[in-house]
Amino acid sequence: MTVLECRSVVRELGEVRTRAVDDVSFSVDQGEFVALTGYSGSGKSTLLYLLSALDRPTSGETWFASRCTSSLVDDERALLRREHFGFVFQFHFLLPEFSVLENVVVPLRHRGVELADANARALDVLGALGIAELAARRPHQLSGGQQQRVSVARAIAGKPTIVFADEPTGNLDSTAAEATMSIFEELVRQGLTMVMVTHEPLFAQRAHREIHLRDGKIVSIR
Repeated sequence: MTVLECRSVVRELGEVRTRAVDDVSFSVDQGEFVALTGYSGSGKSTLLYLLSALDRPTSGETWFASRCTSSLVDDERALLRREHFGFVFQFHFLLPEFSVLENVVVPLRHRGVELADANARALDVLGALGIAELAARRPHQLSGGQQQRVSVARAIAGKPTIVFADEPTGNLDSTAAEATMSIFEELVRQGLTMVMVTHEPLFAQRAHREIHLRDGKIVSIR
């Protein structure tokens, strides 16, 4: 079943109206793991933001399930993201005044999860990522790789329909990167849908499909 789709999507940026995404159409099935690849400036991150309702296309349409997300008002798009999407960015965006555990718990509480359940879920995913012992620390007490693993935990703790990941292993050492990819693969086996931007060819090969972009256009699909 198709869960995510873009139809003739164009995104123009800047005063000269450069096409960062140029007439892109494809769909993603439920439970599929898709990697978006390409050189810097190819449009892959811009496309990720359009698919995840963080941005709107200049023309064309983006869809999640049976909803045209590009036509939703801002509040509707924010609710959609909160209820159905998880995000992992290249930079962690952790809340500095909160502990590791609280950084994972807060989004769950915003979704209406009871505190005890939210704490249990957060500890489970922190443990799966090998950082449960850091639960009481603040972000400034962590390494860059540890901070990124907390952001991964935050994204998956809410059990989203789709995780959108923009270079999720970019700040991790090889051991932590491999552990993170293994967790993503297990979540996909359990039914999670994932769209990931990556520069790592070996990680892209582990996705079900690799969509390669150049100058905003799809040039190959593996």
